Amino acid sequence: MEPLKFNLVSGLWLLFAIPVLINARRSLSRAEVRGSRAFGFLNLSIAWYLVFAALELMSRTIEQVLFFTHLEYLALCAFPLEILAFTFSFLDIEFKLKKLVLFAAGIFSAAVLFLQWTTARHNLFYANPRLIPYQDLLVIKFEKGPIYFLWVVVLLMVITSAALLFIQRTYHSRGLVKKQLLIISAAMCLPLIVSLLYVFQAIPIPYDFNLFSYILISILTSYALFRAKMLEFAPVSDDKVFEFLREGCMILDEHHTIININKAAVELLPNIGEKLIGKTVQQALPTCESLIASLSNDVPATVEWDSSVFGGPEHLTIKTSPIKTKAGQLEGWLITMENTNERFQLLEELQHFATHDDLTELYNRRFFFEQVRKLLDTAASQPLTVAFMMIDVDDFKTINDSLGHHAGDRVLQAIAGCIVQNSLPDSLACRFGGDEFLLLLPGLNATAGIEEAIKLRRAISEMESRGDSIAPITVSIGVAAASISTAEDIDMLISAADKAMYKAKRAGKNQAASQETLVTQTPKPRN
Repeated sequence: MEPLKFNLVSGLWLLFAIPVLINARRSLSRAEVRGSRAFGFLNLSIAWYLVFAALELMSRTIEQVLFFTHLEYLALCAFPLEILAFTFSFLDIEFKLKKLVLFAAGIFSAAVLFLQWTTARHNLFYANPRLIPYQDLLVIKFEKGPIYFLWVVVLLMVITSAALLFIQRTYHSRGLVKKQLLIISAAMCLPLIVSLLYVFQAIPIPYDFNLFSYILISILTSYALFRAKMLEFAPVSDDKVFEFLREGCMILDEHHTIININKAAVELLPNIGEKLIGKTVQQALPTCESLIASLSNDVPATVEWDSSVFGGPEHLTIKTSPIKTKAGQLEGWLITMENTNERFQLLEELQHFATHDDLTELYNRRFFFEQVRKLLDTAASQPLTVAFMMIDVDDFKTINDSLGHHAGDRVLQAIAGCIVQNSLPDSLACRFGGDEFLLLLPGLNATAGIEEAIKLRRAISEMESRGDSIAPITVSIGVAAASISTAEDIDMLISAADKAMYKAKRAGKNQAASQETLVTQTPKPRN
């Protein structure tokens, strides 16, 4: 066996194999990141190709050249599958026939490898291999067979498809991601150009210089993935994850500079939108002080912001998430924004339902007592003078039985509206239960309380008919007033008002009574 002869070109191939292997190791070490594993295997294949291409050019006999050529194709035939796998995985491309396409690429690669290794028997890949001198090299020349041309066409189609997919994603991207995808797009176009030049012999070099383009794929793509930190900010798919998120998203670098913003965020802040890119949060959103403060803490946070000054919603919920390396070093920030106007409106509605009676819209009993206790707490150690009115609809059962429950509901709603219209500003009213209402009048003694009860009783009895054949409505009111300082005092006073109300009932209804006094007044006749 002839000894191998070292030359400059072979030395360059071996030298370039070193950074390619380093890129392979870095990619495989980031196996949790989409696309990194496929890119790692592609780098291993490129390095393998470089090593045996170098040994081929060092060979002195046709047997040695063919041996190393066969070994080259172990890696070269894997290129279509690996390029497709990297492109689909990195760009997060999903379609129904994806697995079938990858499977077909694998079968095709295996078939080409088999035909290349056995070409001496059928000459389908190449025929009549021979060595020709070129400077200090011996370069293989052969007659290209149909499988060789098919192989070249398929490889160029795969590279073209990958390049177009990266170019398309570049066109729809913004900010730093656009720059990074542009680098990878350029890298994918290089082997396409070089392969065409080699096939059509546009450059007068007899040996395969496609290796240069694959070296550049490894170096340029690795630069975009690692040096330009693409793996830290994306490979999120712009069209599937970033652009079509319902929430607005911004990506910041470690200095709080906005490097990308999705469509939803532009729509949330229409007055500034893409103008945010390239500015710091402090420059772009100076009124969002809570967001600026949260970023300085390096921990996730949720803040609320009124973004209406920028054309956004009054309630904008912003969440911050730091992006860190495995070592814990801060690399940037992911900011999500959501229009929470509807949520706040829903919370207000839920709060209303939780505190109000759904029929009369007065406070419900539970919330009424919460408010009374709070009022008592604000008085501290000083007793609080209050008056309670217990209001009961006269003959309510008769209304329900004769006219139906819908008529009874309308009566309760009418009385509740009358109570609200004729009560003092600082009073509290609730539906106590059934056809009973309870009214709190802070600061009123028994005399003032009974005066208010008379006014309210009269207003209810004089309510205009709404054309629903309901007889004039009357109520009986019990009033109790005292100075209170404990929850027990509240219960005692309400019980006294309830007893006074029953005293008014026994006196003939349509009356107002207190613990001590019965006050009657005949209602005015209706016109």
